[in-house]
Amino acid sequence: MSWILLLALAHAAPLDARLVPWEGGDRARVPQRVGDLPVEGRELVYTRGPGGDWTLRSGAPLGPLDLALAPALTGAQAAEIALAGAAALGEGSLWEPRTELVVWIDHRERPHLAWAVDYGLSRPLGTWRALVDAQDGALLKVRPTHRAAVGRVYPENPVRTELAEVELPGLDDSGALSGAYADVYSCEAPSGLDDPMLLSVSCDAIARHAQPDEGGDYLFDPAPASHQDPFAEVNLYYQLDRISRYADETWGFRHPQPMRGIVNFDMANAFWGDFDGDGQQDISFGNYGEIDFAYDGDVVHHEFGHSIVHGVSTLGFLSADAYGMLFDGGGLDEGSADTVSLLLTGDPEMAEYAGGIIGPGEAIRDLAEPRRCPEDLFGESHQDGEILGSMMWQMMEDPALGRELVAQVWFGAMSTWTEEQTWGGAGESLRTSAQELLAAGTLDQAGMDAVLTHMEAAGLDDCGRFVALDDGATQTSWLLNVGLRGDYAEIPLGVQFSLEVPEGAAAARFKVTQLERYSQDLGFAVYVRRDEPVLHEVLELPSMGLALAVPREYDAVYAGDRGGWELELTPDGELPLGAGTWYFAVTGTNLGGIQPMEYATGSITVTAEVERSTGDPEDTGDTEEPRACGCAAGGVGGPWWGLGLAALGWRRRRG
Repeated sequence: MSWILLLALAHAAPLDARLVPWEGGDRARVPQRVGDLPVEGRELVYTRGPGGDWTLRSGAPLGPLDLALAPALTGAQAAEIALAGAAALGEGSLWEPRTELVVWIDHRERPHLAWAVDYGLSRPLGTWRALVDAQDGALLKVRPTHRAAVGRVYPENPVRTELAEVELPGLDDSGALSGAYADVYSCEAPSGLDDPMLLSVSCDAIARHAQPDEGGDYLFDPAPASHQDPFAEVNLYYQLDRISRYADETWGFRHPQPMRGIVNFDMANAFWGDFDGDGQQDISFGNYGEIDFAYDGDVVHHEFGHSIVHGVSTLGFLSADAYGMLFDGGGLDEGSADTVSLLLTGDPEMAEYAGGIIGPGEAIRDLAEPRRCPEDLFGESHQDGEILGSMMWQMMEDPALGRELVAQVWFGAMSTWTEEQTWGGAGESLRTSAQELLAAGTLDQAGMDAVLTHMEAAGLDDCGRFVALDDGATQTSWLLNVGLRGDYAEIPLGVQFSLEVPEGAAAARFKVTQLERYSQDLGFAVYVRRDEPVLHEVLELPSMGLALAVPREYDAVYAGDRGGWELELTPDGELPLGAGTWYFAVTGTNLGGIQPMEYATGSITVTAEVERSTGDPEDTGDTEEPRACGCAAGGVGGPWWGLGLAALGWRRRRG
């Protein structure tokens, strides 16, 4: 440094110094130069107290450098080299790279004439500065030039992880929790809160309670009981950005706009859909008591999973066919949403914190336990979804597959699903997806074999609509009625039951061992047919967007109203017992007090037995003679979004 510059610093900072005022004095950051070229990273820092002189605080002035200042490469050539190296960081250019010629001193104090190349990437969102040797094209150094704000969050949820301070990547320059993938608010004016478990809730205004501090960070403490909790906004932004980036990097799935997340609803629920009617998807989270659903990463990932499913497929929720109601779409949807969370976290316990509304530390679902189709079909979408979720977990744990391959098998299958997708069709799509990956070389034969093995174990290689009650098997199913009349007075289950009766049997008994219900007006009907399943007529209700199954072809129908109910068929009875396969279709009925569109829900557990002519069955206690009905009965479902309200789980509103 020349004595002229030193003299200038004794009185005032030079023209190219960057001044930083401070109450205790001033600072000046002075770039060093070689000729007209700036020296990268070798600033001199001067300080002075009030009224005092400038003093060199850090850095050392450069001596003479042996360096040729004529570049052999152009700036455009250097930019190509820098962008080629950027492929290791991400993809998607934000803007045309900028270049300038600089001098850089490496850690051995060797000078280099270099091109500084500034560029930005869209995935992951960020900016970088690369130094490319202007003589030989070597990539000398790359450093990020962006900074993510820091936020206080639960990396997983309050049960599994402690509070941590993490970077909040991708934030834009708005000074709010808004970025490349997520845009987060609080519900400022909720309305329609008659029942916190229902979705009849709206929000008249939204606001942002999480404002950055002077350093641009979001360091709030949890306040789960508050409906103006800034921590919930920060935690949601972190988890929503996290799952969005995973979906982008894994499948190339990205929403056209950052997904809006809304927290602090006064409800024990979370849901996905077009919340505010603007044509864009939202995910929303409630807090109820001391449980805030936005604190649980599994819940956020699950709700975002719905947006993936409906972003690339036309999967429906509820339909009907000749065998009864089809709840398959809802189950596949919920199982897929769980799968998205599984793939990101590698944890089969879903929502250990949000499950606190059941009991402290109790997960809403544990997918480590194997399930099987159709035996574990219940008729409620979240519980049915465990069949898919648990199978995906078993696949992920298989050394021949693992998370990355399972992610591709699932996505390839799911992206072909249609509005009337069935479990059996979903199994076929998974097989086809694996075969396509095998042909592409992504999956090897060991992986293909593993997929087929796990599908067979889960029953998805050939999942049907009939559950055999032979050998004392039992089945529990969801039962409901919504108080309509006529053909729509009853709602069939999604499965029928079968029982093999041999020649010479003395009796066959179909038993309802347990009936749990939230309304004493919820009953049931049992439709019986020999050698053929009970067949239904499918009626369309365009005003509700529903297809309904109405039992039409059967041999007899019997009405029941309690657990411990038993139907006995004998060779000389009104419906004579004979050898063959007997089918039983169950519907939810109205015993008189359920009003139109009033949801009455519960569960029904059934079993069956055959009394052979050479022996007596087990004593089952007192029974009541079933009541016979000679008329055909109907079936109905309410609005499809209401059918999931009886079971505790994650529900969503779909626009």
